[in-house]
Amino acid sequence: MERVTFRFLHGPPPPIPAPVERGLDWWADLPPRVRLVMWGLALVIAASQCGGYRDGVVAAWGESVEVWRADRTVAVGESPVGAVSRIELPPAALPAGAIRGPVGPQRLSVPLLEGAVLTEAHLTAGGLAATLPADQRLMPVTVEPGWGVTTGSLVDVWAVDRGRGPPRLLAEARRVHAVSADARPVALVALPTDDVAAATEVLGTGQLLLTLAPGQ
Repeated sequence: MERVTFRFLHGPPPPIPAPVERGLDWWADLPPRVRLVMWGLALVIAASQCGGYRDGVVAAWGESVEVWRADRTVAVGESPVGAVSRIELPPAALPAGAIRGPVGPQRLSVPLLEGAVLTEAHLTAGGLAATLPADQRLMPVTVEPGWGVTTGSLVDVWAVDRGRGPPRLLAEARRVHAVSADARPVALVALPTDDVAAATEVLGTGQLLLTLAPGQ
């Protein structure tokens, strides 16, 4: 096997530019204590620059505060204790009602997705519908196990009524707020009130079908 050599690693060192060489000589001629003082001044200047940068960030974003972030998805009915950890965020990045104090044994009434900040809305006693906009309702839709419809999924809602022709799209990219753990799971999907009436009508003669939508 032929041996590979790097010619540039052999031979005399490359010449140092004259200004750099004069600067090195000047530094070497300084008394040791002078060099120590200059190093100290350089560290002080660097620290002041870092402090100024931090002050600028704080002035723009505010002093960071500690909140709780989910290390994993926590389902409805579970306690967030042990599933959340402390992180620091500037006030401008905090969601409304972010919990800053200790987390008690409360159970979630709204699913907490992995990476999300724990808020009062997750622990409200009003149940899953407590945080819905006024123009939305939760619609139960039966799904097949293994379809991949889980809490937090985005789904399209289809009306399947063989007596009226092919399936038709009722709602797009709707959020699944919870999925039961039964043998035949039921997903709670947030629908605008206008679509709830149409979905309920379909259930009289057909069924609703959920398909996973992009953008999760």
